[in-house]
Amino acid sequence: MRTLSPTLLSAQRSRTARPCVRVTVDDRHVGVGRLRPQEVYSGPEGAGPNALAYCTDTGLPSAGYILRAWVDGNGDLRLCRAQVGSTVGWGAWTLLASSVSTEAQVALAGKGSRAYLLYVSGSGGTLFCRSSQDGGLTWGVAEVVYSADAGCRLLSLAAVCPTAHDCLCLLADDGQSEDPDDLVYVAWLKNGSWSVAAWPRDAGDGVAGLAAVNSNGDETYSSIHFALCGAFEDTGKPAARLYHLQLTAEGLRLWIYRGVVLASDAPEFGWSRPALVQAEYDRPRLFLVQSDGVSA
Repeated sequence: MRTLSPTLLSAQRSRTARPCVRVTVDDRHVGVGRLRPQEVYSGPEGAGPNALAYCTDTGLPSAGYILRAWVDGNGDLRLCRAQVGSTVGWGAWTLLASSVSTEAQVALAGKGSRAYLLYVSGSGGTLFCRSSQDGGLTWGVAEVVYSADAGCRLLSLAAVCPTAHDCLCLLADDGQSEDPDDLVYVAWLKNGSWSVAAWPRDAGDGVAGLAAVNSNGDETYSSIHFALCGAFEDTGKPAARLYHLQLTAEGLRLWIYRGVVLASDAPEFGWSRPALVQAEYDRPRLFLVQSDGVSA
């Protein structure tokens, strides 16, 4: 039983009082607001690598667009562009590249009206980037970002548009051997030129996906949190781990291990295809696909 203050009691008894009710619902779980998914499109596309990004229109900055990239079973990379909140445009695909890897992730990153699409060649050895300056309406020619060593395949990608660089891409290769020899690299675009550097340690074996989100930073350095799925060299067990990368505008790097999110003792049980999402004034959210070797 709650009592009313003298001020409220006086207002309640007043002849001019009017009933008024205001209800505020704060639906949270362990301090994180619950998501309310809304279906905007249900199409006939099959399974395949895909990615999403948000950007704006150069002519109308207030109009936001969702870009969606998808690689079909034939290795054709297509992209659609739909206005935020609209059910139109999700099935209008434009072919941007052919002979693309059907096993590697694709990555999309957007900031303002700029957008970047990164993908791997069908051979699995070359990373390409195409960029747009008008919110994904038109795209420039593909340029080579990185070529893997002989015998290695690029499988995992994640891209963001951070504070101190035009675009930043994290990528992981597969050494295709039983040894824990998979490596993670960072590639960044600054003043129209791409640079690449390797993580100074092996990532393990069976890297199963990368995801990244931009966090703070300023014009002197970029700050990126990223999730990595796979079997790591120190345990050999499937896990999903979190890391933090700080990259200065000059290319100096600081890699920080944040901890394990999930781990498994069963080799056939693991996680893949991570996605990291952070809305304004909200905490980052990590989404994973869980597999037990039979279903996902």
